[in-house]
Amino acid sequence: MQNMVEVHGKKFCKDTVELIAGNRGVTDVDKKFLPVLEAIDKPSELPFLLDEINSMKPTDELRLALVRVQVHSELNMHEDLNMHQKRLYAAQTMEKMLWGELLLDGGKEKEEDKGKE
Repeated sequence: MQNMVEVHGKKFCKDTVELIAGNRGVTDVDKKFLPVLEAIDKPSELPFLLDEINSMKPTDELRLALVRVQVHSELNMHEDLNMHQKRLYAAQTMEKMLWGELLLDGGKEKEEDKGKE
């Protein structure tokens, strides 16, 4: 059974909380990150969280949390393919909703554009 922690009255996997917070050993995140935490911990809830997520203020801190999830999912895809594919999709969907593009993809395009100049 996964290590569970309570965050603002809801139970989440400890690893997911650490991933969103960006630090090992963390057992809490800012309340404003709850919809993202819930969507990553339980990707099947994403459709029901879209209104809340869409109304979130896009901050660098939030975007970095979503990028961490994407990187973590890609690195651990071999452990649980289904779970990590869902988490990756959820994180990418949230980032595209809030910023219109993926930071990891944007970095590739910017490098290619530099080479053309």
